[in-house]
Amino acid sequence: MKRALVSYSSDSEEEIKETNTKRMKLLPKLSSTLVVEPPKDDPSLHQGRVRTTPFVDGQFATHAYVSIDLEQNPRLKSFLEEVLAEVDKTESNVFRLFNTENDANPVASNSGELHLSVSRPLYLREHQRDNLRKRMRQLATESSR
Repeated sequence: MKRALVSYSSDSEEEIKETNTKRMKLLPKLSSTLVVEPPKDDPSLHQGRVRTTPFVDGQFATHAYVSIDLEQNPRLKSFLEEVLAEVDKTESNVFRLFNTENDANPVASNSGELHLSVSRPLYLREHQRDNLRKRMRQLATESSR
């Protein structure tokens, strides 16, 4: 026959719950000034796009892109202007990539620069952003040699 090495007195479950409840102290509620509300997603503020990933505080959507200066690429700019002119004939809700000479109400920036995304969004925490930026610059420098 096996014997227990130690014998404990048996407490009922109710006695254990009462003891735990007495030990727990309720914490005071945080002031409303300390609670930050997550931003409201309003697609009308960004050309009707809807988030595919919900907002998470402290998480940053990052991507790698190639910058294209349209002022240095007049043939590309001319081609894009022709395409937009054709699209305007059939569609009215097209977001402007850049302002053309015929625009009465300019809505896009006049920077003449487009960004061509070369990666999917990468979701990084704040402490990871600088390391990614440094590594991407290092890789770009190495590949241009």
